[in-house]
Amino acid sequence: MSSLVDRTWMPEDIPFLWEMLYLSLHVRDGGAPFPRSILQEPDIAHYLVDFGSRNGDDAWVCVDPSGERVGAAWVRRMTAADPGYGYVSDEIPELGMAVVQHWRGRGIGRRLLERLLDTHPRMSLSVDDENVGAAGLYRSIGFVPVESAGGSTTMVIGTQ
Repeated sequence: MSSLVDRTWMPEDIPFLWEMLYLSLHVRDGGAPFPRSILQEPDIAHYLVDFGSRNGDDAWVCVDPSGERVGAAWVRRMTAADPGYGYVSDEIPELGMAVVQHWRGRGIGRRLLERLLDTHPRMSLSVDDENVGAAGLYRSIGFVPVESAGGSTTMVIGTQ
C-alpha cells in the first residue's frame, strides 16, 4: 500500500471524478446498476458540474504506481436553492467519494477522507442505509447521523 500516492486533484482528474461519482451511487442488493445517463440528471450532476469553479471545491485522488487513479474523495458546497442529498447548510460542504472496485477494503477511502478532513473539518454526506460498510467507515471517523429519510441517512462531522 505504501506505493499508492494520495495527491490533490488537478483539472485532468475531472473525468475520473465523474467516474467516481457514478461508482458512489449505491446499488441496493438485487438492483440493476444505474444507467450512465443518471450522471446527467441535475440532482446528480450538480455534485461535479464545473468542479473547481465554486469556493470550497476540493478533492484528493489516490494513484497506484503505474499512475492509474484508484479512488477519489471530494467536497462541494451546495445551496439551499440546489441542495444535495446530504445537504445540511450552505456553509458545510458535502462529501462524495468512491474507490475502484478491485481496490476497495484496503483503507484508501479512509485515507482520502482523512486528507479532506485536514482542510475541511466540517462536512456532510448522505449514505444509503443498506451500505453498511460505508456507514461504518463514516461513523468510525466521527460522522454522526442527523436525519434519516427514504432509506438513506444524512451524517455530519465537525459541527458540534
